Amino acid sequence: MKKVIVLIIAISLFIVLSKTKAMINEYEEITKSDKTDVTLYAKKMNEVYTDRF
Repeated sequence: MKKVIVLIIAISLFIVLSKTKAMINEYEEITKSDKTDVTLYAKKMNEVYTDRF
């Protein structure tokens, strides 16, 4: 029974941690791929998107 509970907790943590998001207010979501669960964020500076600070 102990092993089952540990397994359930491990699976739950894996699911929660695999759904992380970037939470930086200065960056905008540029594009998103639902197929691969990837999102590209960039910061707009002088009408150009960049990944630099």
